[in-house]
Amino acid sequence: MREFFELCEPHGLNTVNAVGFVLPASTARLTASQKYIFHASTQMFGIDTKEKFVLLCSFCDGQEPAAIVVVKNAKLFYQDYHPFNNSALFASNKDPMQKMFWDLGLNSNKNFLASLGEMTPVGLAMTREVLVERRALAENLKKLQEQIPRAASSLTALQKECRLLREKREEVTKVADVAEERVKIPLEKEKAINCNECSRTTCEYPASISKPRDVKHCHCMTRNEQKKMICSKCGCSWRSHSLDAKRYEEKSIFRSK
Repeated sequence: MREFFELCEPHGLNTVNAVGFVLPASTARLTASQKYIFHASTQMFGIDTKEKFVLLCSFCDGQEPAAIVVVKNAKLFYQDYHPFNNSALFASNKDPMQKMFWDLGLNSNKNFLASLGEMTPVGLAMTREVLVERRALAENLKKLQEQIPRAASSLTALQKECRLLREKREEVTKVADVAEERVKIPLEKEKAINCNECSRTTCEYPASISKPRDVKHCHCMTRNEQKKMICSKCGCSWRSHSLDAKRYEEKSIFRSK
């Protein structure tokens, strides 16, 4: 469906009048695939366009299709349904039964096309944006899933190192003084958001922006109760921050006694 919208965009397909779901008239229950397609389509087009959804019931015999009850029991919304039967398309026109099916199909097509012309078109711009955003989210999720095993391995290694440092801390303090100092680390490719009002503080690394004028829109910025844009880490105004090719980090400095 995503490819359909992307390929049709250059040809001027910017609106849609209706979204039709085809079901055999004798359907006794909806399969998991059918439910998925219905829910995925409603999420893509939006719940506000539910009056655009119609059922197209095939293999109808002139009676109300059993599929209608199934759809209602599944609590799937639709505006109307249209019965179809193409069994008489290539049949002999001398058979009265086949003529009945032919008339049924012809009238159904006329009614469907008439109702289609009365429906107000819905723009597809938002639908395309939803599809693009959904594909981007899926790609990001895939990348995150690939990074989880590596992150878990790194976390295990860090936990082992921290445990070892705690065990050896008393031995270290006997021969050296340990002090925490904030050191500057130059950056070559990445950037960091630093606060110029606080004392050598890095509020975001790596930076989520690439241009200095966009500091106000980086991830560490938020609005307080007074609707002012401040840093969620240090609490200073966004104007006190800058995009730098350096960051600051707390490190333990050992000096012999």
